[in-house]
Amino acid sequence: MRIKKGILFIPEILIFMSISGLIFAYGGGISEKFSLFTNSKVKASSILNEKGQSMSTYAPEKAFDNDPKTAWCEGKTDSGIGESIHADIEPTALSEIFFSPGIIANRNLYNLNNRIKDYELEIFTNNGKHIIQKGSFKDDFCESEFNMDCKDEKCFQERKSMCSWGDELFSGKNILIQNGEYVCVIGFTLKIISVYPGLKYNDTCISEIGFKKTIDINMPTEYKEKIQKKIESVQNNCN
Repeated sequence: MRIKKGILFIPEILIFMSISGLIFAYGGGISEKFSLFTNSKVKASSILNEKGQSMSTYAPEKAFDNDPKTAWCEGKTDSGIGESIHADIEPTALSEIFFSPGIIANRNLYNLNNRIKDYELEIFTNNGKHIIQKGSFKDDFCESEFNMDCKDEKCFQERKSMCSWGDELFSGKNILIQNGEYVCVIGFTLKIISVYPGLKYNDTCISEIGFKKTIDINMPTEYKEKIQKKIESVQNNCN
């Protein structure tokens, strides 16, 4: 897939976007709705400029397009340590942000390219506060979760190379913003601190980024109502 890697360093690329109604699944569990918000501005510290490909092929908006076959890839000649992707969003009550690190189009591409290991997530709130979250992604987003409900060999063979399931179900991880508490978020920056090296290519990529917008449908009604009131309270302070 990769032919030759060049560099396109564009620290102030801005993309105006309007995406909503994204759905993600993770950890083999329930699916929940995520969204990116109207008039969001997205930029990246660098973008992979691959020979024979359009300059927009690995642009940062590819991490927000609800398509697991696309991704933002950094464009440095090394593994991309220190590179970042940033989004400014409309002020919104959020408790966590969802990431699909690596190219999750299929298991082969996932393994051939770098995946983010350690990250730093900086969240910007409407009161001027910056919340810093540091952590690590596991390198298991292309494991056997999508084969678990197979009943026959044909199903297993079809799914064994999959990292995503259908057009709207993706592997990934939720990062809690502030111990799961809702805060009014106006933007965030994810920085690459270290990577799991690819078997062939030295490009580090993120396939999808989303924002939790719904409450777990399996929650008791009383608890759901309590959470909904908390969301509404924080959102009212956002406006």
